[in-house]
Amino acid sequence: MLFMPDNRCTLMSGDGKAVARPPLLFIANDNDFLATITDTNHPDGIANPNKFFVFAVDSPDLPNYVPQTIVPLAHDNHDRG
Repeated sequence: MLFMPDNRCTLMSGDGKAVARPPLLFIANDNDFLATITDTNHPDGIANPNKFFVFAVDSPDLPNYVPQTIVPLAHDNHDRG
């Protein structure tokens, strides 16, 4: 889940003009493990794709919004990334 309150990207209208955009909330799933699922409703299996959902959120809907501050971790000598 990602909430992007600032204007890091520009939306374009159908006629190619830039339009103002409200803050966006992105929600996605990650199905690295199961490309298909099988259950009682889908005994032959059914695709289990990644899905992305994007919602526009108006600022008045979040009157008390305060972004979370994430402090970087100290350097880890065991980090191999």
